[in-house]
Amino acid sequence: MPNDLIERPAHNMSKTSPSELERRQMETKSVSHQGIKLVYDSYGIGSSAVVYIHGWTCSRALWLHQSPLYTRYRSILVDLPGHGESDKPEIEYDHELFAGSVKAVLDFEGVPRAVFVAHSMGGPVATMFLWLFPDTVAGIIYLDSFWRIPESYLTNEERARLVQWRNDDINFQAKIEELFSTATSAANRKAVLLVMLATPPHVRSSAVSAGPHSYAVPWGKTSHIPALHLAVQGAWHDGYWKHHLPKLEVREFAGLSHFCIWMIPRLSIERSKLSW
Repeated sequence: MPNDLIERPAHNMSKTSPSELERRQMETKSVSHQGIKLVYDSYGIGSSAVVYIHGWTCSRALWLHQSPLYTRYRSILVDLPGHGESDKPEIEYDHELFAGSVKAVLDFEGVPRAVFVAHSMGGPVATMFLWLFPDTVAGIIYLDSFWRIPESYLTNEERARLVQWRNDDINFQAKIEELFSTATSAANRKAVLLVMLATPPHVRSSAVSAGPHSYAVPWGKTSHIPALHLAVQGAWHDGYWKHHLPKLEVREFAGLSHFCIWMIPRLSIERSKLSW
């Protein structure tokens, strides 16, 4: 594979020098997509970027531990519709909406080409983006993610029951607690709970209740972009994932939880073998 994405970026990667960052720092901006205000953070300038897509009921705020990367390179951190500081209308939240929202941000920023760093549900959103806007995707780094969200494998009846279950705050918090481990610090646990519990019930249920048709990809459709999955040890991988993304590499990490792998400063992203 090509040279490292972060440690030895290709000549056209939009790396921002420390002096430039001192003068400009980060800008929080907003753009509208289908009448929804999307809030995002933009670091640096340039026509190529690293785009961070958070997971289910999370927000751009939880990428804090990756700041050594996104403050150094042209980066965009998006709050998906219904999440963080973006608008939260009473609508259906499917991955087409999420992917289209990210594209609206990139178009507004003048970024025609990007590498995506996507955690959990953000992974299928990045994959949906790939199918909808293939020329924009230079590569994808998945962080403890999946080919399709697990809920998409359920029957219609099971998804309906899931919606009711997720609308209950006690059940919702119990689900979040399952994703922690003894390796999760108290500070990180508190930060995740604060953000996820602030996501409205209609968003948290809709975002994971779409049927499998929303994720169906024709068997003959493949993409040869470089892709990497950094996962907790023992993570399950849908065989379709490797079929549709034949260059996908998987690296597993022992002793980490779903959120730990996201919050380790700089992870192994800086050594991942992706390039523009």
